[in-house]
Amino acid sequence: NSLATVALKEKEKEKKPKDKDKKKKKKNKDKKEKKEEKEKKSEGNENESVEIVKFEKIHVSKLKPTQFCAGIVAMQSKVKEIENLQSDAEKLDAYLLKKVIPVVISHTGDHYLIDHHHFALALLVSSIPDKHAYYKVVYDHQSTSIAIPNSPNPSTFSQQNFWDYMITNKYCYLFNHQGEGPLNPADLPQSISDLKDDPYRSLAWYVRMSKGYKKSREPFSEFAWAEFYRKNEKYRDRFKNHSCESVKDAERWKLCEEYMLATVKEAVEIARTEDAKHLPGWKSKKDDKLKN
Repeated sequence: NSLATVALKEKEKEKKPKDKDKKKKKKNKDKKEKKEEKEKKSEGNENESVEIVKFEKIHVSKLKPTQFCAGIVAMQSKVKEIENLQSDAEKLDAYLLKKVIPVVISHTGDHYLIDHHHFALALLVSSIPDKHAYYKVVYDHQSTSIAIPNSPNPSTFSQQNFWDYMITNKYCYLFNHQGEGPLNPADLPQSISDLKDDPYRSLAWYVRMSKGYKKSREPFSEFAWAEFYRKNEKYRDRFKNHSCESVKDAERWKLCEEYMLATVKEAVEIARTEDAKHLPGWKSKKDDKLKN
């Protein structure tokens, strides 16, 4: 009996490697079959039509602003970016595709841009002959095909309904270049070329670019920083004589830019104080120490 048991165990030992080999071969076969099936599917997809998102273009002069002012000095940097790409049509188009303008179409058919005011204005005043930009419709109040939860019925829309919708969704900023507001949206400029210069809005942009605070997704975050500096005792009257009355006055731009750049270092230091803690994107001085 003991000899029979030993012989049986030896046979089982011989079987185990064979069983392992069989399992391994089956596993490899399954893998191969799955791979071939995947390849067949991908080959089939090559012949299928691929949906490509295509944005329409609009002349930026036709866009209606949803704010009263802009940082004209800060806008200069975007003008330079655009003009530097003028000789390369492909690169310029790629740049424009990165700056697709979100718009809301009103009940009267007007296209209101709800972001990228500085870019649209920069394109308008630049030396680029073609002033068309790509845009996407966030909501069309003339159409019922785009559904937004809790939005009013477009067929019963009035001017008041429209602006109630825009304000509720934080699609408009109703404070002017002196920080006064909220103002009546009926008084908004009819064209982006009529936007007033707010030097504090430019300062806020320069401070962020100098890493004074982090970019925030909160609506109108840079306007919040602009108001902070407007009310700061060191900056309250700093730009009284250094604003750009015309968006096309290049000489005035340069003068205001030089003056502003001289103030940015101090503004960054103020941004890192506890006084600015309530603002979107605020960074404490400890943040820098932690990184180091």
